[in-house]
Amino acid sequence: VTQKYLEISTWVVPENLFQFKISAALLTQNLDKAEFRFHLSCAIIQELGTFTAVIEKVVREGYSGYHTKKGGSVHVRGHQCGRDGRWIQINVKKELESWFTSLGEDNLGLKLRIFDSRGHDLNIRVASHSKHRPFLKISVTSSGKGRFRRSSSQECNEQNRQVRCCRYPFTVNFHDFGWNWIIEPQKYEANYCNGECPFVFTSHQHVVIQQAQNSATTMSAQQQQQVNKNPMTPCCGPRKLNSISMLYVDGQGNIMHGVLPAMVVASCGCL
Repeated sequence: VTQKYLEISTWVVPENLFQFKISAALLTQNLDKAEFRFHLSCAIIQELGTFTAVIEKVVREGYSGYHTKKGGSVHVRGHQCGRDGRWIQINVKKELESWFTSLGEDNLGLKLRIFDSRGHDLNIRVASHSKHRPFLKISVTSSGKGRFRRSSSQECNEQNRQVRCCRYPFTVNFHDFGWNWIIEPQKYEANYCNGECPFVFTSHQHVVIQQAQNSATTMSAQQQQQVNKNPMTPCCGPRKLNSISMLYVDGQGNIMHGVLPAMVVASCGCL
């Protein structure tokens, strides 16, 4: 699964109408999840109280007309707000599916509408500052039809610890470190490796060890005793490391997207 963060390419501010540019390569993937995220200040949230945020999808009407079609929504309670306001997320997977099946032809944009508890359209403008601009978070998987080989890595958990080399879950929460400049992900599964490794040799290792035994006759008795006391044994460690995609705010207040390599332990083994 690959996560992508898509920034707004066109924004009609008075209407809260947003358009997003999606690459042709990305549109060939399978869409797993899609969220529209926008930010509101605490002052606005507390003034609104309980409200409903609705996403409407822009669709074609006839040859040259357009209209919006109601899509995903979320109910928000005004007392839930942090010091820096609140990011609100709406599931838009259903709305974006046609964008992928049409390879982008149906990508005409999304419109955000906010209603009070009585159903009145409030015409609230969302934050336009670069740090708080709305964005799309999507998860995709490869559309390749080939069969995937099952991973040989063992997966364990803290409740059922194993002696053998295993991959264990471990969550890193950036907010625990006070890193509020990271927008997404706020936390992720990093995982770690732990366990014992049996001293099993491959055919190549047998040859190397036999050569070492043949040369051992040239060692002194003291050297041979030291080798027997501290034999080389394999240890449990990461066999494969994956990257994560990150959305963050740089020193000038701009929203940036980057890919950090070797952040997730994908599989463990005896090395």
